[in-house]
Amino acid sequence: MSQEEAILIPIRVVRMLFIEHYFAAFYENVQAGHSHPEAYEMIEKELAQYGLPSRFVDYESFKSGKKYHLKKKSNPIIFW
Repeated sequence: MSQEEAILIPIRVVRMLFIEHYFAAFYENVQAGHSHPEAYEMIEKELAQYGLPSRFVDYESFKSGKKYHLKKKSNPIIFW
């Protein structure tokens, strides 16, 4: 019989599973003086610390995702 362990995960970290919160945390790190690669690594390490999945496989995929996310935010949906 195996025992399950419970871990406490800060809500801020759980929210980083959602793309809007992920990038908000990223830009908080950037505003704190970290480079973009450092800010990305900080987010990914924090997710891993709690056993949560990575959002991006590497920094290159992160840059593509960031570019897409920024473009998507600046182009609102137009209904005909």
